[in-house]
Amino acid sequence: MTISILLSAYFMADGITKVIEYFRIRGISGSVWVLISGILGIILAVMMWENFFTGASVIGIILGIDLTFSGMSLIILGRGCSKASGDCKG
Repeated sequence: MTISILLSAYFMADGITKVIEYFRIRGISGSVWVLISGILGIILAVMMWENFFTGASVIGIILGIDLTFSGMSLIILGRGCSKASGDCKG
């Protein structure tokens, strides 16, 4: 139960941070994935807080889903930043 509460707080803080970050970088190609990742984090936090998910295996799966979407959003955002910096050079 303690792990669920801690992960719920982590997902909420991470999700809110990503949504705020999206509004700072929304001009970059691929930034919408940061917003999607943030919204997913907030949804997972609420679901864990409401005890929809219990058990160590399900918590691990949820953490894996969040980390996968976070990584994917950063990769796509990095490609967008690379394209944006290439446009400035020439």
